[in-house]
Amino acid sequence: MLDLLASILSENTDIPALTSLRQKGKIAFSNISDLKTEAYKYTPVWQKLTKEMFEEVAPCLHENCECHHQYLPFNAYELHYCNGCIHPHFSFMEGLEISTLLTAVTEHEIQKYINKFDLDKFPFAALNTAHLEQGLFIRISKKLDKPLALIYHNTKSGAKYIRNIIVSEADSHAELIEVYEGSDQPYFINIVNEIFIARHAVLKH
Repeated sequence: MLDLLASILSENTDIPALTSLRQKGKIAFSNISDLKTEAYKYTPVWQKLTKEMFEEVAPCLHENCECHHQYLPFNAYELHYCNGCIHPHFSFMEGLEISTLLTAVTEHEIQKYINKFDLDKFPFAALNTAHLEQGLFIRISKKLDKPLALIYHNTKSGAKYIRNIIVSEADSHAELIEVYEGSDQPYFINIVNEIFIARHAVLKH
């Protein structure tokens, strides 16, 4: 666990709101021991995670990445993460708004949605918060004509931290699919989805 704490560094960003959130996550995670956290009391989590799994992963070169192509054998709004980094290529329809987490934080779009839980009770969510940078803000305001798919491609060893904020507005209707694809390289992926569903909205996950 000490190695894991040492890996939580200040990322190069000058967004005060993001820095503040990261600091809260770092403090919450540093106060956690798997011997005292009920959900992990009988599971030696930290012994299973090696230092190598938490090394920084270099982002892919988007123009050469095969993950750009359609992945699923049916039509969907595909959003691809490659080794923890989002591909900035979005297909939109009316009623589906998508932006990166950093953009949403900068434009103050997600302040009322992000971290709406007790970090002290969820150690991996606290760790995720300490590394906040990659992720998506998704707002659905009508019935989508095809599923929304989040696809996570992992081809390199290392740690990936992703936060997705998904807001289903009143009377909207959508289906969300998550797909994980990994290679034979050991890796650690930490994903937190915060989902908000308004009155009469339907979201199938």
